[in-house]
Amino acid sequence: MMRFVHPYRSTLTRLACLSAAIVLPAVAGSTPAPQDSCAPLADQAAAATGLSDADAKAGLAQAESLITRAAAAGCPLAGLRAQAARGDNLLTLGRYQEAEDVYQQLSKTLDPGGPSILLAGVLRRLGAAYYFTGELDRALQQYRASIGVAQKIGDRMDVAKAQGDIGALYVQIGWLDEARQAQEEALAGYQEVQWKPGIAGTANNMSQVDGGMGDRALASGDDAAARTHYAAMYHAARQAFQEFQDLHNTRGIAVASANVGIAAAALGHYHEAIGWHRRAPALRRRIADAHGQGTSLATTAGALRGRARAPPAGYSAATG
Repeated sequence: MMRFVHPYRSTLTRLACLSAAIVLPAVAGSTPAPQDSCAPLADQAAAATGLSDADAKAGLAQAESLITRAAAAGCPLAGLRAQAARGDNLLTLGRYQEAEDVYQQLSKTLDPGGPSILLAGVLRRLGAAYYFTGELDRALQQYRASIGVAQKIGDRMDVAKAQGDIGALYVQIGWLDEARQAQEEALAGYQEVQWKPGIAGTANNMSQVDGGMGDRALASGDDAAARTHYAAMYHAARQAFQEFQDLHNTRGIAVASANVGIAAAALGHYHEAIGWHRRAPALRRRIADAHGQGTSLATTAGALRGRARAPPAGYSAATG
């Protein structure tokens, strides 16, 4: 069974809480503006980051405009946040090398200022850029660096985000027990800070862990254990779908839909699987998620092939 493990990409709306410990680079020929006058630009940068989960093309345009406006207004901190937003939207659009370049430059700029929420997020997103290009060793290194920064400033949420990304990476390389442990640690962190998108995202990630365990059991000839794991995958993904619907998070809904479809197909419910898989590409097109669109089309094709092989019995379960 083909499965792409998609690390949940959360929005960094907490950039407004950036640690005051950051030492900002001087902007040549300008005097930094009062922080109060820069606050609206910083808020708009956070909103541009949020668009990476809703409309990445619009988010990229907004971030690039903000970079210019922040420089002209003498607001270097807002400019750094806008650069991070640019990277996040490039990542969604599948422009991984460009995103990697943005994050690398930001990490070099931010590092001399010491640990901060923004630095932790940038390192983690740099890890995601490496992940999507298959450089898993470098991705893991950046995720762990992000955890180190977040722990120094007592930022439980960013620790949890990086733990969840590490868990997704472990699924990719087949370390399923370690993946489950990482996701459980991430969930504990999200529950501690009561962050609903992270809790919903962990349900998505746990569904992928169970999917991997189902594949492993099937390969070893243990059909009963495989079915148990696929059923757990199905229920976790349905939970994630409902929670993301309540949050109106398009990306989360798309990923959960794909995972429900994968689990339904593994359980032999091909008609239901196709219904779920057909949701995901449209949602991913809406947010311009380049990689996700390809993944959704591939899993839909797999479900269609499975239906062609399945007996035409009257399967009556509701489609997603």
